[in-house]
Amino acid sequence: MKKFSCFILVFVTLLSLILTGCNSKEYQESDTFVPLSNVVYPSEEKEYVTISQELVKAVNETYFKIADELVERNDNFVFSPTSLYIALSMLAEGSVNETYEELIKFLNINNLEDLRALNKSIYENNYYDNKNGKLKIANSLWTRHGLSVGKEYIETLENNYYG
Repeated sequence: MKKFSCFILVFVTLLSLILTGCNSKEYQESDTFVPLSNVVYPSEEKEYVTISQELVKAVNETYFKIADELVERNDNFVFSPTSLYIALSMLAEGSVNETYEELIKFLNINNLEDLRALNKSIYENNYYDNKNGKLKIANSLWTRHGLSVGKEYIETLENNYYG
C-alpha cells in the first residue's frame, strides 16, 4: 500500500509540474519581476547557419568535460549539455578579468565574437514555430531585485542568445 501511495504522490507531483510548464502565458511584470528586454525570435523563413567544425569540436569537448566530471561522482544525473553551455556563455558575456578568462578557456572558445556566433547559430538551428509545433530554447537572466544590469549586456543576451 505504501508503494502505491508513493506512486500516486509522485504521479500527481509530476503531472502538476507538467501542466504548470505548459502554461502559455508570458511572465507579467510585477513587484518582483521586471522584464528587461523584448526578444524577437527568428522568422519561419530563416536559413540554417553552418557552424564550423572547429566550433562544433569546442562545444563537444566542453560537453565531455562536464559529463566526465558528473560520471566520476557516480551520481544518477540528467542534464542538458546545450543548455549548460549556453548558460555559461551568457555568464562569460558579463564576466571580466580572471573569471572571463576561465570561462572562455572552459568553453573552448577564443573570443566573444566566436562565442556569440556559435550560440546564436545553435539557437537558430534548433528554433521552430510552425504548424507542426514549436521549439524554443528558454534562456533568461535573473538578478536580485533592484540590481542594475548594463543595457549593453542585456542587448547582447537579447540579440545573440535570445535571452
